[in-house]
Parts: sequence; structure tokens; C-alpha cells
Amino acid sequence: AVVSTQSTWGVTDCDLEGAETSFTLQKCFMETKRIFVRSNSWIDRLVVCKECKHVAKDQERHDQHFKEARHINTLRNMAYRFPSKRSFWLSIWYSSIEKVEQENPWALAFDEQEEEN
Repeated sequence: AVVSTQSTWGVTDCDLEGAETSFTLQKCFMETKRIFVRSNSWIDRLVVCKECKHVAKDQERHDQHFKEARHINTLRNMAYRFPSKRSFWLSIWYSSIEKVEQENPWALAFDEQEEEN
């Protein structure tokens, strides 16, 4: 026997007395017409870069990512991954380097001593 009760928060509880099949549980949900959806709001905010597959936590971080060496070097790698569109990807790579270095000349620089260690 399936007993369906309404709780104080509007969620329907199903008591499955003697029921051992998932069909009975499905029947309980169909009778109450409740759909349970898990809230994953943090997943909805994630932004994935189409070129390098970088996952950013929000749009602001995604915009910052375009100025990082990881993204810019991925554009260069795309030129060698797709030889038929090499000139296209190299032009995008070069223009993105110029744009980033105009804003901050040291943006793509790295510490050589740190690399040696």
C-alpha cells in the first residue's frame, strides 16, 4: 500500500509499506505530480572556453582568462593542430599577443629563475 502525505514544506512524502518495486515508487510520484530537481546553481555559472577548454567559475574570470598565457598559447597550438587553417590561427594568436601587451607589457612574461628551479 502506498500512503502519500503532504509535509509542512510542500514536499510530498511517500511511505512504501510492503512495496518492493520501483514501479510503486514511480506510481507514488505520478500520483502526487511532484518533480524533484536538484539545484546546482554553481554549475550553471561555469563558463567553458571554446578554444582551450578552460573552465571558469563565472563570466568575470572567463574574461580574465583571455589575457593569460595559457589561452594565448593555445591559439598558437591550434595553428599546428589544424594546418589547413594555420594562417587564420596564427593571425588571431599574433593579434591577441599585441592586444594583451598593449594593456600590460609584462603580462606574458615569466621569471626565468623560477623556471630553472
